[in-house]
Amino acid sequence: MLNGTPGFQGLRLKQSRIIRRKNITALANELGISKATVSAYEQCLRTPSPEVMGKICQVLEFPLDFFLSDPKKIVENDKPAMWRSYLSATQMARSCAAEKCKIFVSIAAYLNQYVNFPPLNLPKFDVPSDPTSISDEDIQHIVKKTRKYWGLSLGPISNIVCLLENNGLMVAKFPFECEKLDAFSVTIDGYPIVVIGSDKGSAVRQRFDAAHELGHFLLHRNVPKDDLESKKFHNILEQQANYFAFDFLFPTEAFEAEVKRISLNDFMYAKRKWKVSISSLIFNSAKKNFSSPDETRNLFRALARRGWNKIEPFDDEFVCEEPRLIREALQLVLEGGIQTPLDIYKQFDLNFYDIESIAGLQEGYLSSFNSRNTLTLKEKYSTHPPQSVDATPKSKSSNVVSFLEAYAQRK
Repeated sequence: MLNGTPGFQGLRLKQSRIIRRKNITALANELGISKATVSAYEQCLRTPSPEVMGKICQVLEFPLDFFLSDPKKIVENDKPAMWRSYLSATQMARSCAAEKCKIFVSIAAYLNQYVNFPPLNLPKFDVPSDPTSISDEDIQHIVKKTRKYWGLSLGPISNIVCLLENNGLMVAKFPFECEKLDAFSVTIDGYPIVVIGSDKGSAVRQRFDAAHELGHFLLHRNVPKDDLESKKFHNILEQQANYFAFDFLFPTEAFEAEVKRISLNDFMYAKRKWKVSISSLIFNSAKKNFSSPDETRNLFRALARRGWNKIEPFDDEFVCEEPRLIREALQLVLEGGIQTPLDIYKQFDLNFYDIESIAGLQEGYLSSFNSRNTLTLKEKYSTHPPQSVDATPKSKSSNVVSFLEAYAQRK
């Protein structure tokens, strides 16, 4: 009779526990064992009995194969993640989101065997390593250079998530289940990732989050690791990324040309065109000295009286922007017959609904997938007659479908 579970990997238990947002005490209580026993499992000092292992799979809703898979597959950050909040109340949510992000990167790396993603195309600026040396004028200059580098006019950006993905940034979107956590950015295994909480409300809020994380990549690339993690510089880094985000979405020159009066009505019309919040318009009007302290206070009071401090005008009209690269790459690989859902399961040892949630697939897509009578995305978006796809890829170079090619052929 077995006393334990051969091949059990303690790091996988810790990872799954964090993804399900459970601390050791909570998991131990649900399993009917001691906290010390769970800790011993995670440190590989002991392995669960078959009975306890079955309970672990049931409670955490992970397949047995996940707990037996090689922990070396767990990728690590190249640099510290840039979090909007380091409050203790967000610690579990941060840890959960970080583990999901690692799985997201593993999915991207897996797909990169078969799909050419857009290359990274971030402008590089000679920014100081000391964040206190980055001025507002420096940030405005970097905004102008970045918009010019990407061929943007002074007009509104229609879809910032699409803009980031087209320029080589990976964008993930899944629920954080934490009101005080909006978004974060990190580089893992060379992949620059922007992660947005899908439960963060309005489209303009999510657009601002995406621009904010872009600001971190451009402004703080030279900041030392210790300073990125230091509470001393946290507020400075966040304020700089906020300033970048607003100016990137609504450049100062356009603001001066279009906003004739500092009023809620004028800001409401500006929001409809530029898709930035009215509260951010008030804040940045003050920061750029377009409004006095008294005017700013009165505007925020008027905002609250109208109830716009909770839900602003047009919040229910704007549609949230969704990442597409990883989702459509998975569809491309599956519908092209290059891989099957079973292949994907064997690669990650995850339930389909976890893969669907992290990759942005519609719930049930993998479990209901039928490889027959489907078209590849390349055929779907092509203006030319479809070509057959080899279902048995030998290497990336011999069977690659380029996203750039597929999207260039869209009508």
